[in-house]
Amino acid sequence: MDDYLEKMLKMQDELDSFILEKNNANPTLVDKCVALLVESIEFIEECGYKWWKKPKTNDSSLQSDTRSDDNIYKDKLKCRSILQESVSSQRIEACKSEIRDERLKEELIDILHFWLSICNSLNLNSEEIFKIYKKKWEINFERQNE
Repeated sequence: MDDYLEKMLKMQDELDSFILEKNNANPTLVDKCVALLVESIEFIEECGYKWWKKPKTNDSSLQSDTRSDDNIYKDKLKCRSILQESVSSQRIEACKSEIRDERLKEELIDILHFWLSICNSLNLNSEEIFKIYKKKWEINFERQNE
């Protein structure tokens, strides 16, 4: 079986090297942790955590995304078209849900980029990550049994 985590670590290292060289940057571990937190907050915002606010009922959220990602834009156009041609509220909700799920996946992968970058900064390979994870996993299970 392929070691996908090892591949992702290498891919992230290539991306980091490219970005660092292109931007003449040298982010510290703290810089990377801040980026990870920012992406985590964006993920939380996409989840719509504000239970005290009334959810938006119009499609303005489809029109006002500041990201320039082509796939998100195409999804928005596709869903806007569906919204305009359909009177079915179920279809509208399914379309909004699909966009939300795609945004959540995108934000989670943004978090993963920085997590992999931090792993590379700490010289963690997939085997070491697994060993540390397994040890912590066992501790967490033990805590549940106390």
